[in-house]
Amino acid sequence: MQRFNEAEDDSMLCSPLWCENLDVFGVRSGISAPMTLKISEFAQLGSSFALPTVTDLDGPNFNVKKFEILQGNVNNVFKISTRAAAEKSDQLQADLVINGQLDREFRDSYELLIEAEDGGKPAKCGQIRVSIDILDANDMAPIFTRTRYSATISPNITIGAKIIEVHAEDGDIAENARVSYEIRKTAAPSNGLFEIDERGWISVRGELLAASTHDLIVVARDHGSPSLSTSSVVTITVLGSSLSAPPLDVIWLVESNSAHLMENSTLGSIVARVSLSPEYRATKLKLIGCQALCPQQTDIAHVYLLLLCGVLDRESQPEYHLKFLLETSDGQIAVEHPILLTIGDVNDNWPSWHSSPIHISLNRSVGGARSLTAQDPDAGQNGFIKYSILDTELVSIDPETGRIFVPKPIDCSIGPELRFRVRAEDNGQPVLFNDLQVVADLLDAESRPPQFQKSLWQVEVAEDLAIGTCLIKVGEGLETQSTQTARELGYVRDAEWLDS
Repeated sequence: MQRFNEAEDDSMLCSPLWCENLDVFGVRSGISAPMTLKISEFAQLGSSFALPTVTDLDGPNFNVKKFEILQGNVNNVFKISTRAAAEKSDQLQADLVINGQLDREFRDSYELLIEAEDGGKPAKCGQIRVSIDILDANDMAPIFTRTRYSATISPNITIGAKIIEVHAEDGDIAENARVSYEIRKTAAPSNGLFEIDERGWISVRGELLAASTHDLIVVARDHGSPSLSTSSVVTITVLGSSLSAPPLDVIWLVESNSAHLMENSTLGSIVARVSLSPEYRATKLKLIGCQALCPQQTDIAHVYLLLLCGVLDRESQPEYHLKFLLETSDGQIAVEHPILLTIGDVNDNWPSWHSSPIHISLNRSVGGARSLTAQDPDAGQNGFIKYSILDTELVSIDPETGRIFVPKPIDCSIGPELRFRVRAEDNGQPVLFNDLQVVADLLDAESRPPQFQKSLWQVEVAEDLAIGTCLIKVGEGLETQSTQTARELGYVRDAEWLDS
Protein backbone atom coordinates (compact mmCIF):
# COMPACT_ATOMS: atom_id res chain seq x y z
CA MET A 1 0.00 0.00 0.00
CA GLN A 2 1.50 3.36 -1.03
CA ARG A 3 1.83 5.97 1.71
CA PHE A 4 0.88 9.56 0.77
CA ASN A 5 2.59 12.54 2.38
CA GLU A 6 0.62 15.61 3.41
CA ALA A 7 2.53 17.83 1.05
CA GLU A 8 1.59 15.75 -1.98
CA ASP A 9 -2.19 16.17 -2.03
CA ASP A 10 -4.08 17.52 0.96
CA SER A 11 -7.40 17.32 -0.92
CA MET A 12 -7.32 13.53 -1.23
CA LEU A 13 -10.42 11.67 0.00
CA CYS A 14 -9.83 9.28 2.88
CA SER A 15 -8.88 5.68 2.19
CA PRO A 16 -10.24 2.90 4.38
CA LEU A 17 -6.67 1.63 4.89
CA TRP A 18 -4.54 4.78 5.00
CA CYS A 19 -5.56 8.42 5.53
CA GLU A 20 -3.46 11.50 6.39
CA ASN A 21 -3.88 14.83 8.18
CA LEU A 22 -5.53 13.27 11.26
CA ASP A 23 -3.71 12.42 14.47
CA VAL A 24 -5.74 9.36 15.48
CA PHE A 25 -5.45 7.63 18.86
CA GLY A 26 -2.31 9.61 19.65
CA VAL A 27 -0.44 8.57 16.47
CA ARG A 28 -0.25 10.79 13.39
CA SER A 29 -0.85 8.14 10.74
CA GLY A 30 -3.65 6.26 9.00
CA ILE A 31 -3.42 3.08 11.08
CA SER A 32 -2.36 3.38 14.72
CA ALA A 33 -0.60 0.83 16.86
CA PRO A 34 -3.06 -1.92 17.90
CA MET A 35 -4.43 -2.18 21.43
CA THR A 36 -5.60 -5.19 23.44
CA LEU A 37 -8.57 -5.52 25.82
CA LYS A 38 -9.40 -8.44 28.10
CA ILE A 39 -13.13 -8.69 28.89
CA SER A 40 -14.93 -11.30 30.98
CA GLU A 41 -17.70 -13.24 29.25
CA PHE A 42 -19.85 -12.29 32.26
CA ALA A 43 -19.43 -8.55 31.58
CA GLN A 44 -22.83 -6.87 31.71
CA LEU A 45 -24.55 -5.33 28.72
CA GLY A 46 -23.72 -1.63 28.60
CA SER A 47 -20.27 -2.00 30.18
CA SER A 48 -17.88 0.44 28.52
CA PHE A 49 -14.12 0.47 27.91
CA ALA A 50 -12.31 3.69 27.03
CA LEU A 51 -10.45 3.80 23.74
CA PRO A 52 -7.25 5.88 23.33
CA THR A 53 -7.78 9.62 23.03
CA VAL A 54 -8.20 11.00 19.50
CA THR A 55 -6.81 14.40 18.53
CA ASP A 56 -6.61 16.32 15.25
CA LEU A 57 -3.78 18.80 14.72
CA ASP A 58 -5.77 20.82 12.18
CA GLY A 59 -7.66 22.69 14.90
CA PRO A 60 -11.05 22.66 16.66
CA ASN A 61 -13.09 23.05 13.47
CA PHE A 62 -11.71 19.77 12.23
CA ASN A 63 -12.04 17.69 15.37
CA VAL A 64 -13.18 14.10 15.11
CA LYS A 65 -16.92 13.94 14.48
CA LYS A 66 -17.60 10.25 13.93
CA PHE A 67 -16.46 6.79 15.06
CA GLU A 68 -17.37 3.53 13.37
CA ILE A 69 -16.52 -0.17 13.73
CA LEU A 70 -15.56 -1.28 10.23
CA GLN A 71 -14.65 -4.93 10.73
CA GLY A 72 -14.79 -7.83 13.16
CA ASN A 73 -17.98 -6.98 15.08
CA VAL A 74 -19.52 -10.46 14.86
CA ASN A 75 -23.22 -10.43 15.81
CA ASN A 76 -22.89 -6.72 16.75
CA VAL A 77 -21.74 -7.56 20.27
CA PHE A 78 -19.93 -4.19 20.50
CA LYS A 79 -20.82 -0.62 19.67
CA ILE A 80 -19.17 2.81 19.94
CA SER A 81 -20.47 5.55 22.23
CA THR A 82 -19.03 9.06 22.38
CA ARG A 83 -18.87 11.79 25.00
CA ALA A 84 -17.15 15.13 25.40
CA ALA A 85 -13.51 14.69 26.38
CA ALA A 86 -13.80 17.62 28.77
CA GLU A 87 -16.39 20.13 29.91
CA LYS A 88 -17.19 22.71 27.21
CA SER A 89 -14.99 20.83 24.75
CA ASP A 90 -15.81 19.85 21.18
CA GLN A 91 -13.30 17.01 21.31
CA LEU A 92 -14.92 13.56 21.49
CA GLN A 93 -13.83 10.61 23.59
CA ALA A 94 -14.86 7.18 22.28
CA ASP A 95 -15.83 4.20 24.44
CA LEU A 96 -16.26 0.61 23.33
CA VAL A 97 -19.58 -0.64 24.76
CA ILE A 98 -20.83 -4.22 25.15
CA ASN A 99 -23.97 -4.47 23.03
CA GLY A 100 -24.62 -8.23 23.06
CA GLN A 101 -24.04 -11.39 25.06
CA LEU A 102 -20.39 -12.52 25.22
CA ASP A 103 -19.72 -16.26 25.31
CA ARG A 104 -16.13 -17.51 25.34
CA GLU A 105 -17.19 -21.04 24.42
CA PHE A 106 -18.84 -19.62 21.26
CA ARG A 107 -16.09 -17.10 20.40
CA ASP A 108 -12.99 -16.43 22.50
CA SER A 109 -11.61 -13.38 20.69
CA TYR A 110 -12.54 -10.47 18.42
CA GLU A 111 -10.41 -8.34 16.08
CA LEU A 112 -12.08 -4.97 15.58
CA LEU A 113 -11.07 -2.27 13.10
CA ILE A 114 -12.30 1.11 14.35
CA GLU A 115 -12.24 4.27 12.27
CA ALA A 116 -12.36 7.91 13.38
CA GLU A 117 -13.42 10.61 10.90
CA ASP A 118 -12.85 14.36 11.26
CA GLY A 119 -15.10 17.29 10.36
CA GLY A 120 -13.17 18.45 7.31
CA LYS A 121 -14.42 18.47 3.74
CA PRO A 122 -13.44 16.12 2.36
CA ALA A 123 -13.16 14.20 5.60
CA LYS A 124 -9.91 12.61 6.77
CA CYS A 125 -9.87 9.44 8.80
CA GLY A 126 -7.63 7.15 10.81
CA GLN A 127 -7.94 3.63 12.10
CA ILE A 128 -6.94 1.47 15.03
CA ARG A 129 -7.13 -2.30 15.50
CA VAL A 130 -8.48 -3.50 18.82
CA SER A 131 -7.80 -7.12 19.84
CA ILE A 132 -10.29 -8.37 22.44
CA ASP A 133 -9.71 -11.56 24.43
CA ILE A 134 -12.82 -12.98 26.11
CA LEU A 135 -11.94 -14.27 29.58
CA ASP A 136 -13.56 -17.45 30.78
CA ALA A 137 -16.26 -17.39 33.44
CA ASN A 138 -17.57 -20.49 35.12
CA ASP A 139 -20.79 -20.77 33.13
CA MET A 140 -20.73 -24.44 32.13
CA ALA A 141 -21.35 -27.36 34.49
CA PRO A 142 -19.52 -30.67 33.97
CA ILE A 143 -21.35 -33.21 31.80
CA PHE A 144 -20.92 -36.97 32.25
CA THR A 145 -20.06 -38.94 29.13
CA ARG A 146 -22.82 -41.39 30.07
CA THR A 147 -26.18 -40.83 31.68
CA ARG A 148 -25.82 -44.10 33.59
CA TYR A 149 -22.95 -46.46 34.48
CA SER A 150 -23.08 -50.11 35.49
CA ALA A 151 -20.62 -52.82 36.49
CA THR A 152 -20.83 -56.45 37.63
CA ILE A 153 -18.24 -57.77 40.10
CA SER A 154 -17.44 -60.93 42.01
CA PRO A 155 -18.33 -61.05 45.73
CA ASN A 156 -14.76 -62.04 46.62
CA ILE A 157 -13.21 -59.01 44.88
CA THR A 158 -10.13 -57.65 46.64
CA ILE A 159 -10.59 -54.53 48.79
CA GLY A 160 -8.99 -51.62 46.96
CA ALA A 161 -9.62 -53.11 43.53
CA LYS A 162 -10.83 -50.67 40.88
CA ILE A 163 -14.27 -51.38 39.42
CA ILE A 164 -15.28 -48.75 36.87
CA GLU A 165 -14.20 -45.30 35.73
CA VAL A 166 -16.65 -42.40 35.32
CA HIS A 167 -15.78 -39.30 33.36
CA ALA A 168 -17.28 -35.82 33.03
CA GLU A 169 -16.23 -33.02 30.67
CA ASP A 170 -16.42 -29.25 31.24
CA GLY A 171 -16.50 -26.77 28.34
CA ASP A 172 -14.75 -24.04 30.34
CA ILE A 173 -10.96 -23.66 30.66
CA ALA A 174 -8.32 -23.74 33.43
CA GLU A 175 -9.70 -24.12 36.97
CA ASN A 176 -13.24 -23.65 35.72
CA ALA A 177 -12.83 -26.89 33.74
CA ARG A 178 -10.95 -28.96 36.35
CA VAL A 179 -13.34 -31.63 37.60
CA SER A 180 -13.33 -33.53 40.91
CA TYR A 181 -15.54 -36.47 41.83
CA GLU A 182 -17.29 -37.58 44.99
CA ILE A 183 -19.90 -40.14 46.01
CA ARG A 184 -22.91 -38.34 47.45
CA LYS A 185 -23.67 -39.37 51.01
CA THR A 186 -27.06 -41.00 51.46
CA ALA A 187 -28.75 -43.14 54.11
CA ALA A 188 -27.91 -46.30 52.15
CA PRO A 189 -25.07 -48.46 53.57
CA SER A 190 -23.42 -48.53 50.13
CA ASN A 191 -21.64 -45.25 50.87
CA GLY A 192 -19.07 -46.88 53.10
CA LEU A 193 -18.35 -49.75 50.70
CA PHE A 194 -16.99 -47.75 47.76
CA GLU A 195 -14.76 -44.75 47.15
CA ILE A 196 -13.80 -42.65 44.14
CA ASP A 197 -10.47 -40.99 43.32
CA GLU A 198 -9.76 -37.69 41.57
CA ARG A 199 -9.63 -39.39 38.15
CA GLY A 200 -13.11 -40.91 38.54
CA TRP A 201 -12.13 -44.50 39.36
CA ILE A 202 -14.54 -46.23 41.76
CA SER A 203 -12.96 -48.89 43.95
CA VAL A 204 -13.99 -51.26 46.76
CA ARG A 205 -13.30 -50.27 50.37
CA GLY A 206 -15.41 -52.82 52.31
CA GLU A 207 -16.72 -56.39 52.33
CA LEU A 208 -19.56 -56.93 49.83
CA LEU A 209 -22.52 -59.26 50.21
CA ALA A 210 -23.08 -61.80 47.47
CA ALA A 211 -26.08 -61.21 45.17
CA SER A 212 -26.40 -57.55 46.23
CA THR A 213 -26.93 -54.41 44.14
CA HIS A 214 -25.61 -50.95 44.96
CA ASP A 215 -26.75 -47.67 43.38
CA LEU A 216 -24.23 -44.87 43.85
CA ILE A 217 -24.83 -41.20 43.08
CA VAL A 218 -21.56 -39.79 41.76
CA VAL A 219 -21.15 -36.00 41.67
CA ALA A 220 -18.77 -34.23 39.27
CA ARG A 221 -17.87 -30.73 40.49
CA ASP A 222 -15.68 -28.13 38.81
CA HIS A 223 -13.27 -25.76 40.58
CA GLY A 224 -14.78 -22.49 39.40
CA SER A 225 -16.33 -19.81 41.56
CA PRO A 226 -19.13 -20.46 42.14
CA SER A 227 -18.61 -24.18 41.66
CA LEU A 228 -21.00 -26.01 39.29
CA SER A 229 -21.83 -29.71 39.54
CA THR A 230 -23.80 -32.53 37.96
CA SER A 231 -24.51 -36.12 38.95
CA SER A 232 -24.85 -39.60 37.47
CA VAL A 233 -25.99 -42.98 38.79
CA VAL A 234 -23.59 -45.93 38.98
CA THR A 235 -25.14 -49.39 39.51
CA ILE A 236 -22.80 -52.07 40.86
CA THR A 237 -24.10 -55.63 40.88
CA VAL A 238 -22.41 -58.25 43.05
CA LEU A 239 -22.72 -61.79 41.74
CA GLY A 240 -24.03 -64.76 43.76
CA SER A 241 -22.29 -66.83 46.42
CA SER A 242 -18.55 -66.52 46.54
CA LEU A 243 -18.31 -70.20 47.42
CA SER A 244 -18.95 -71.23 43.83
CA ALA A 245 -17.88 -69.76 40.53
CA PRO A 246 -20.49 -67.76 38.59
CA PRO A 247 -22.30 -69.77 35.88
CA LEU A 248 -20.79 -67.62 33.15
CA ASP A 249 -18.08 -64.99 32.85
CA VAL A 250 -18.48 -62.04 30.46
CA ILE A 251 -15.35 -60.13 29.45
CA TRP A 252 -16.09 -57.00 27.42
CA LEU A 253 -13.50 -56.48 24.68
CA VAL A 254 -14.20 -52.79 24.12
CA GLU A 255 -12.43 -49.61 25.18
CA SER A 256 -14.62 -49.13 28.26
CA ASN A 257 -13.97 -52.71 29.48
CA SER A 258 -17.62 -52.74 30.52
CA ALA A 259 -21.11 -53.22 29.12
CA HIS A 260 -20.95 -49.94 27.22
CA LEU A 261 -20.82 -49.81 23.42
CA MET A 262 -20.50 -46.73 21.23
CA GLU A 263 -23.29 -46.34 18.69
CA ASN A 264 -20.75 -46.18 15.84
CA SER A 265 -19.19 -49.54 16.75
CA THR A 266 -18.09 -51.50 13.67
CA LEU A 267 -20.60 -54.00 12.36
CA GLY A 268 -19.25 -57.54 12.72
CA SER A 269 -16.75 -56.65 15.46
CA ILE A 270 -16.27 -58.85 18.54
CA VAL A 271 -17.47 -56.94 21.61
CA ALA A 272 -17.32 -59.58 24.36
CA ARG A 273 -16.12 -63.07 25.28
CA VAL A 274 -18.43 -65.35 27.31
CA SER A 275 -17.21 -68.52 29.01
CA LEU A 276 -19.35 -71.03 30.92
CA SER A 277 -18.34 -72.50 34.28
CA PRO A 278 -17.54 -76.26 34.34
CA GLU A 279 -20.87 -77.32 35.87
CA TYR A 280 -22.81 -75.61 33.03
CA ARG A 281 -20.68 -76.62 30.06
CA ALA A 282 -23.35 -79.04 28.89
CA THR A 283 -25.79 -76.16 28.39
CA LYS A 284 -26.22 -73.88 25.39
CA LEU A 285 -25.89 -70.09 25.58
CA LYS A 286 -28.67 -67.85 24.28
CA LEU A 287 -29.09 -64.07 24.47
CA ILE A 288 -32.29 -62.03 24.53
CA GLY A 289 -32.86 -58.29 24.88
CA CYS A 290 -30.87 -57.01 21.89
CA GLN A 291 -31.14 -58.25 18.32
CA ALA A 292 -27.96 -56.37 17.37
CA LEU A 293 -25.81 -58.78 19.44
CA CYS A 294 -25.28 -62.38 18.35
CA PRO A 295 -23.46 -65.04 20.41
CA GLN A 296 -21.29 -67.34 18.33
CA GLN A 297 -19.81 -70.57 19.69
CA THR A 298 -16.07 -71.04 19.19
CA ASP A 299 -14.04 -74.20 18.67
CA ILE A 300 -14.05 -74.48 22.45
CA ALA A 301 -17.61 -75.56 23.22
CA HIS A 302 -17.99 -73.58 26.45
CA VAL A 303 -16.58 -70.31 25.03
CA TYR A 304 -18.70 -67.90 22.98
CA LEU A 305 -17.88 -64.65 21.22
CA LEU A 306 -20.43 -61.85 21.21
CA LEU A 307 -20.60 -60.22 17.76
CA LEU A 308 -22.20 -56.95 16.74
CA CYS A 309 -24.61 -58.10 14.04
CA GLY A 310 -26.86 -55.03 13.87
CA VAL A 311 -26.77 -51.25 13.95
CA LEU A 312 -26.83 -49.41 17.29
CA ASP A 313 -28.54 -46.03 17.60
CA ARG A 314 -28.43 -44.31 20.97
CA GLU A 315 -31.12 -41.80 19.98
CA SER A 316 -33.67 -44.56 19.37
CA GLN A 317 -32.58 -46.86 22.24
CA PRO A 318 -29.96 -45.68 24.75
CA GLU A 319 -29.80 -48.92 26.76
CA TYR A 320 -30.65 -52.64 26.55
CA HIS A 321 -31.61 -55.03 29.34
CA LEU A 322 -29.68 -58.10 28.23
CA LYS A 323 -30.39 -61.54 29.59
CA PHE A 324 -27.97 -64.44 29.01
CA LEU A 325 -29.79 -67.78 29.19
CA LEU A 326 -28.21 -71.19 29.75
CA GLU A 327 -30.50 -73.78 28.19
CA THR A 328 -30.32 -77.52 28.92
CA SER A 329 -30.67 -80.23 26.27
CA ASP A 330 -34.38 -80.66 27.06
CA GLY A 331 -35.09 -76.95 26.52
CA GLN A 332 -35.19 -75.94 30.19
CA ILE A 333 -33.63 -72.64 31.32
CA ALA A 334 -30.99 -73.45 33.95
CA VAL A 335 -29.61 -69.94 34.49
CA GLU A 336 -30.72 -66.35 33.74
CA HIS A 337 -27.90 -63.79 33.87
CA PRO A 338 -29.05 -60.14 33.43
CA ILE A 339 -26.72 -57.32 32.31
CA LEU A 340 -27.53 -53.69 31.55
CA LEU A 341 -25.91 -52.56 28.29
CA THR A 342 -25.62 -48.81 27.72
CA ILE A 343 -24.99 -47.15 24.34
CA GLY A 344 -22.52 -44.27 24.06
CA ASP A 345 -23.21 -41.20 21.96
CA VAL A 346 -21.29 -39.94 18.95
CA ASN A 347 -21.97 -36.71 17.14
CA ASP A 348 -24.00 -38.18 14.28
CA ASN A 349 -27.03 -35.86 14.25
CA TRP A 350 -27.19 -32.39 12.76
CA PRO A 351 -29.23 -29.72 14.56
CA SER A 352 -32.66 -29.60 12.95
CA TRP A 353 -35.18 -26.79 12.53
CA HIS A 354 -38.92 -27.32 12.67
CA SER A 355 -39.31 -25.76 9.24
CA SER A 356 -37.25 -23.78 6.74
CA PRO A 357 -37.62 -21.11 5.49
CA ILE A 358 -39.52 -19.24 8.21
CA HIS A 359 -41.38 -15.91 8.10
CA ILE A 360 -41.21 -13.59 11.13
CA SER A 361 -41.87 -9.94 11.98
CA LEU A 362 -39.27 -7.58 13.47
CA ASN A 363 -39.67 -4.14 14.96
CA ARG A 364 -37.32 -1.61 13.37
CA SER A 365 -36.63 -0.10 16.78
CA VAL A 366 -34.28 -1.63 19.35
CA GLY A 367 -35.70 -4.64 21.15
CA GLY A 368 -36.40 -8.35 21.07
CA ALA A 369 -38.60 -10.31 18.71
CA ARG A 370 -38.88 -14.06 19.14
CA SER A 371 -36.75 -17.11 19.78
CA LEU A 372 -35.77 -19.50 17.01
CA THR A 373 -34.59 -22.83 18.40
CA ALA A 374 -33.30 -26.02 16.84
CA GLN A 375 -33.24 -29.57 18.21
CA ASP A 376 -30.32 -31.99 18.43
CA PRO A 377 -31.06 -35.51 19.75
CA ASP A 378 -27.40 -36.20 20.61
CA ALA A 379 -26.28 -36.22 24.24
CA GLY A 380 -24.00 -33.93 26.25
CA GLN A 381 -21.82 -31.53 24.29
CA ASN A 382 -22.86 -33.27 21.06
CA GLY A 383 -26.39 -31.96 21.59
CA PHE A 384 -25.48 -28.52 22.98
CA ILE A 385 -26.51 -25.89 20.39
CA LYS A 386 -25.12 -22.38 19.82
CA TYR A 387 -26.77 -19.85 17.50
CA SER A 388 -25.35 -17.14 15.22
CA ILE A 389 -26.60 -14.76 12.51
CA LEU A 390 -25.33 -14.88 8.92
CA ASP A 391 -25.73 -12.45 5.98
CA THR A 392 -26.54 -9.32 8.05
CA GLU A 393 -25.36 -7.22 10.98
CA LEU A 394 -28.72 -5.50 11.45
CA VAL A 395 -30.01 -8.18 13.82
CA SER A 396 -28.33 -10.21 16.55
CA ILE A 397 -29.10 -13.42 18.38
CA ASP A 398 -28.45 -14.76 21.86
CA PRO A 399 -26.07 -17.69 21.19
CA GLU A 400 -27.64 -19.87 23.89
CA THR A 401 -31.38 -19.12 23.80
CA GLY A 402 -31.83 -18.30 20.10
CA ARG A 403 -33.63 -15.02 20.96
CA ILE A 404 -33.40 -12.60 18.02
CA PHE A 405 -33.13 -8.89 18.79
CA VAL A 406 -32.42 -5.61 17.01
CA PRO A 407 -29.26 -4.02 18.54
CA LYS A 408 -29.86 -0.59 16.98
CA PRO A 409 -32.73 0.94 14.99
CA ILE A 410 -33.03 -0.24 11.39
CA ASP A 411 -33.21 2.63 8.92
CA CYS A 412 -36.29 2.84 6.70
CA SER A 413 -34.02 2.84 3.64
CA ILE A 414 -33.46 -0.88 4.21
CA GLY A 415 -36.94 -1.59 2.88
CA PRO A 416 -39.89 -3.59 4.24
CA GLU A 417 -38.14 -6.97 4.27
CA LEU A 418 -34.87 -8.42 5.54
CA ARG A 419 -33.47 -11.84 4.60
CA PHE A 420 -30.79 -13.63 6.61
CA ARG A 421 -29.79 -17.03 7.98
CA VAL A 422 -29.64 -18.36 11.51
CA ARG A 423 -26.99 -21.02 12.07
CA ALA A 424 -27.49 -23.72 14.72
CA GLU A 425 -24.17 -25.35 15.55
CA ASP A 426 -23.55 -28.16 18.01
CA ASN A 427 -20.50 -28.52 20.26
CA GLY A 428 -19.50 -32.00 19.14
CA GLN A 429 -16.50 -33.27 17.23
CA PRO A 430 -16.74 -32.81 14.34
CA VAL A 431 -18.96 -29.74 14.65
CA LEU A 432 -22.27 -30.15 12.79
CA PHE A 433 -24.51 -27.22 11.82
CA ASN A 434 -27.72 -26.40 10.01
CA ASP A 435 -28.83 -23.03 8.62
CA LEU A 436 -32.37 -21.64 8.81
CA GLN A 437 -33.51 -19.25 6.07
CA VAL A 438 -35.39 -16.34 7.68
CA VAL A 439 -37.55 -13.73 5.97
CA ALA A 440 -38.31 -10.86 8.37
CA ASP A 441 -41.00 -8.21 7.81
CA LEU A 442 -39.72 -4.90 9.23
CA LEU A 443 -42.47 -3.09 11.11
CA ASP A 444 -42.76 0.35 12.68
CA ALA A 445 -44.51 -0.96 15.78
CA GLU A 446 -43.81 2.18 17.79
CA SER A 447 -44.66 4.74 15.10
CA ARG A 448 -45.79 8.25 16.12
CA PRO A 449 -47.46 11.06 14.21
CA PRO A 450 -44.95 12.62 11.78
CA GLN A 451 -42.98 15.56 13.16
CA PHE A 452 -40.46 17.79 11.43
CA GLN A 453 -37.08 17.90 13.08
CA LYS A 454 -36.80 21.65 12.44
CA SER A 455 -39.37 24.37 12.03
CA LEU A 456 -37.45 25.90 9.07
CA TRP A 457 -34.85 24.42 6.72
CA GLN A 458 -32.39 26.56 4.76
CA VAL A 459 -29.88 25.23 2.22
CA GLU A 460 -27.22 26.98 0.15
CA VAL A 461 -26.78 25.41 -3.30
CA ALA A 462 -23.91 25.76 -5.76
CA GLU A 463 -25.05 27.12 -9.13
CA ASP A 464 -23.36 24.30 -11.04
CA LEU A 465 -25.11 21.53 -9.11
CA ALA A 466 -26.29 18.73 -11.41
CA ILE A 467 -29.98 18.45 -12.24
CA GLY A 468 -31.67 15.79 -10.15
CA THR A 469 -29.33 16.09 -7.15
CA CYS A 470 -31.21 15.69 -3.86
CA LEU A 471 -30.72 18.85 -1.80
CA ILE A 472 -32.09 17.85 1.59
CA LYS A 473 -34.39 15.33 3.24
CA VAL A 474 -36.80 16.55 5.91
CA GLY A 475 -38.55 14.43 8.48
CA GLU A 476 -36.21 12.13 10.43
CA GLY A 477 -33.08 14.16 9.72
CA LEU A 478 -31.53 11.35 7.58
CA GLU A 479 -29.62 12.26 4.46
CA THR A 480 -29.75 10.30 1.26
CA GLN A 481 -26.54 8.95 -0.25
CA SER A 482 -26.59 11.63 -2.99
CA THR A 483 -26.87 14.41 -0.37
CA GLN A 484 -23.93 12.99 1.59
CA THR A 485 -21.85 12.85 -1.59
CA ALA A 486 -22.73 16.45 -2.43
CA ARG A 487 -21.67 17.54 1.06
CA GLU A 488 -18.34 15.71 0.77
CA LEU A 489 -17.66 17.49 -2.56
CA GLY A 490 -18.58 20.89 -1.10
CA TYR A 491 -21.64 21.54 -3.28
CA VAL A 492 -24.10 21.73 -0.40
CA ARG A 493 -23.53 23.38 2.97
CA ASP A 494 -25.12 22.23 6.19
CA ALA A 495 -28.65 23.53 6.71
CA GLU A 496 -28.98 26.09 9.45
CA TRP A 497 -31.33 25.71 12.40
CA LEU A 498 -33.83 28.55 12.43
CA ASP A 499 -36.54 28.66 15.06
CA SER A 500 -39.73 30.29 13.88
